[in-house]
Amino acid sequence: MKRITNISVCVCLALASTFTSCKKAEEVTPTPTPTPTPTPTTTATSTPSPVVGSVDGVLVSLRIDMNTVTAGYPITLTTENAVASFYTATGATTFADAGTVSVNSINLEKQTNNTYYKTATTGMTPADMGFNSTNSSWSVGGAGSVPAFTYSHNVPFPTFSGTIPESVTRTSGLSISLGSTVSNADSIILFMVKDNVTLTRTFAGTATSISVSAADLAAFPAVTDKSAMLEIVPYRVDLKMQGTKKYAFIKELAAVRMVNIN
Repeated sequence: MKRITNISVCVCLALASTFTSCKKAEEVTPTPTPTPTPTPTTTATSTPSPVVGSVDGVLVSLRIDMNTVTAGYPITLTTENAVASFYTATGATTFADAGTVSVNSINLEKQTNNTYYKTATTGMTPADMGFNSTNSSWSVGGAGSVPAFTYSHNVPFPTFSGTIPESVTRTSGLSISLGSTVSNADSIILFMVKDNVTLTRTFAGTATSISVSAADLAAFPAVTDKSAMLEIVPYRVDLKMQGTKKYAFIKELAAVRMVNIN
C-alpha cells in the first residue's frame, strides 16, 4: 500500500430533482402516503482524496456513486469530478498556476488558491467527464514552474460492488465484508462524517474486510434521520514523470450512503 496523506475535496452534488444543495438531501415518501418525509440536514459530500508524498502535483479522476431513495425506490446517482493541484515546490502545501487544465477536452475551473476543479452530473453541462471509458486524457497548458504536458491515464477505474450498511451501532464498532467486491484498487478508504466529526481509515486494496472499533466511533452523535455519511473509497495511484517533475495520477471511486448512527 502506498504511503499517503489525505486532502478533502468538497463535492457539491447538484442532482436535479433529488438534491437542492450541498446541505440538503431527502428521501421522498412513496405515494399514496400524504405526509412527506422530513428533509434531514446533511453534511456536504466530502471525499478524502489520497496524494502520494513528495510529488509536484496531483490529478484526480473521481466518480461518486450516491445510494439514495427516490419515490420509494433505491437508485444510484453518479457524479464525475476532476481535481488537479500543482505545488509551488515538491511536496509543498501551496499551489501554483498551471495555465489551462483539461481532462477529456473539458476545461477545469481554476479556483482562487490555484487549484483546479470541475464537476458533472445529470442535468448539468457537461453531464459527465467522459470517465465511462478507461481513459482520462489530461492536458496541462503550463505556466511558471509547471511544464506543459499531456498524459492519457488509460487504466480502469476502481470498482465497488458490495453493500454499505444503512446504520452504524457505535458500541459494536463497524465491520464491512468486501470479499471480491473491490477491484483495480491500490488501497481502500473507509470514511464517515457527521457535521464536524469525521473518521478516515485506509486499508490495502486486497483487503477482504474492513473494520473500525467502538472507540473509533464513540465521538459520533446519534442520528435517526440518515444525515450521517458513510463511504467506501477504493483508489489507485500512478506516478509519472513530466520532464523533471513527478505527478500523481489518481483514479478514485466513492461509494456513498446516508446512514443512521445508533
